[in-house]
Amino acid sequence: MPRAEAAAAGSVGVPGVFHPSSTKQIVQIRQIVSELCCRFGEPLAVPAGHDVLCSFPVAARLAGVSEADLRACKMGFRAPNLLRTAQMVATGEVNLDALSSMSADEARNELLRFPGVGDKIANCVLLFAYGFQKAFPVDVWVMKALRQLYFPKRKPSVKRLERFTATYFGPYAGYAQQYLFHYMRVKGGASNR
Repeated sequence: MPRAEAAAAGSVGVPGVFHPSSTKQIVQIRQIVSELCCRFGEPLAVPAGHDVLCSFPVAARLAGVSEADLRACKMGFRAPNLLRTAQMVATGEVNLDALSSMSADEARNELLRFPGVGDKIANCVLLFAYGFQKAFPVDVWVMKALRQLYFPKRKPSVKRLERFTATYFGPYAGYAQQYLFHYMRVKGGASNR
């Protein structure tokens, strides 16, 4: 979603979609998001003969549900974090609309205010939802790629890798992250399983 669309969304959807991703597989994430949309989202217009689809719920809607309601969507330990995130957005404690006009560092710091959001998820939101191309999410696949391709026989710290990616890949680090992720999943990951 481009920055303007993300800012216009005005929902908890942007960070909310990433909350379920913590320690989950893609299939499980899709199930959780689908449950959240079906239970708390609004029906979307679809062509006749197609399954009903629902939007990701707005912050005010999620802020009004219980933790048990979220746990029923298979959220597990993430439920209180998503609930608190929705409350923070609904009350204006964190203004998602303002993120697109901030620097990447300022926007990251805002996102890190949400419970359960660390650097990886904040960088995912910055890159994939707000279009901050210098954001560089690091997961296990990207960490393996960096260590194998740029630091063989060494174990640099996460902070060292952050400095490296910021200087080596520069303002388009997010693109490099996608290539590294894909490379490890398709080529290099097979030998690391």
